[in-house]
Amino acid sequence: SIIIPEISDLWVDPILGSDLNDGTSSSNPLGTISQAAKLSGPGTTIHLAAGHYYLDDISPVYDPARPEYKRQVTFNYKGLNEEGRYITIKGEGASPGDTVIDGTGMTFSRHWGGIMEFYSDYVKINNLSVVNSDGFGIMASGVSNIEVDSVKTQYTDMSGLYITRSSNIKLTNNEVLSACQNSEDDSNLPQECITVTHSHDFEISYNKVYEGVDGTNGGEGIDVKGNSYNGNIYSNEVYDLPGDVGIYVGNVSSGTPEHPELGVYNINI
Repeated sequence: SIIIPEISDLWVDPILGSDLNDGTSSSNPLGTISQAAKLSGPGTTIHLAAGHYYLDDISPVYDPARPEYKRQVTFNYKGLNEEGRYITIKGEGASPGDTVIDGTGMTFSRHWGGIMEFYSDYVKINNLSVVNSDGFGIMASGVSNIEVDSVKTQYTDMSGLYITRSSNIKLTNNEVLSACQNSEDDSNLPQECITVTHSHDFEISYNKVYEGVDGTNGGEGIDVKGNSYNGNIYSNEVYDLPGDVGIYVGNVSSGTPEHPELGVYNINI
């Protein structure tokens, strides 16, 4: 049989922590979110102490001589999780603005990448901010059962929240502002402030999307596209997006069920 290590709680502190610690208590915290991601598994809650997690606190700038260093936080647990236990990443401050993950100085090829990337099923992200991204704020691809709640993204060149080829998604109570800053780059369109594409069974509710850029490409508020189906978009506020669309549902073509069941209601634009 396969034995999966189980750690119920991991603590990270950008000031007091060290990756030489075991991270299993608030008095002995890890220093980086990346190390916590490596140690986490089904049922782990990662507690992020209030503070500012700069790029070199997440993982150092890429150096070919040190290939073990990555340029973003990546959750890529693909082991057994038959009971559907969540990995939870939780800011421990009083509000999302108290726990800030800052991507200043990190770059992606053609802006395609996120400060936090998720390729693991059963993940919850709660009560933190992601700022200053050359690409996406939070990106999830090919996953099921992901919940992003009470997260703030700001100053992202691409979407603040970008979900693709995934299912059973909840994006609730988030604040996405100043997204799609790359809107003038014709070579790589910046997507939308909140993007869900090629996905199904989702809820997008009680989010605020605002302070958009007045660009010519992309930058719409909330977009569901790429044959996505079976979802509801409701009770969101979308405003201050100069020259752009607040919410749109598009690109329904072959591969989509005959009755995709998409609901859009109770929206303030």
